Order: sequence, then C-alpha cells, then structure tokens
Amino acid sequence: MLKLELQEVYGIGERMEQRLNRAGIFTVAELWDASPLRLRRVWGGINGVLFRQMLHGVDIQPRSSRFSKSIGNQHVLTQGTGLVLRVALADNKSPSER
Repeated sequence: MLKLELQEVYGIGERMEQRLNRAGIFTVAELWDASPLRLRRVWGGINGVLFRQMLHGVDIQPRSSRFSKSIGNQHVLTQGTGLVLRVALADNKSPSER
C-alpha cells in the first residue's frame, strides 16, 4: 500500500493531493507517517484525523446499539406492480391518483 500514488488512495483526488503536497506530503508512506495534528491542518478539521485512522485500519463507524432505532414495514408486490409504483412516485402521485 505504501507504494501507491496518493491519488490511488480512496478519498484523495487532484485537489487534495495538491494540498498534501503543499504540506510536504508527496507519498503514501509520508501520509502514513503524518501526525493526526498535521493531517487535521491539511484537511482543515477533524476529517484529517478520521482519514488517518481509516488509513491505519481503525474502524471509525459508531458502535451500533443492540436496540433497533427504527421500525420497518415491507410488502412484496405482485409482478408488474413495481413499474406502476415507480412511475407514480416519479410523478409525485399515489397509484390511486393515476
């Protein structure tokens, strides 16, 4: 991974590469070794710290609760109904209004 070009790393495009270069970071190895504070300055906020954590393999997703926070309700549609519903929703009308 350390031999990749900066833009080969997910989340680094041309403009971010330019910002990294201005900060003296030209390789993925230098990015890997950069301190959280330095990357915070490059990104202009907490995203630099989060990016560094992801780069180092830290799972930054918040822990999910064992309790559901929402209730779902699903219905299986009969064949052919889906197209009518998609068209109706695209027109912002309910199927009964069509």
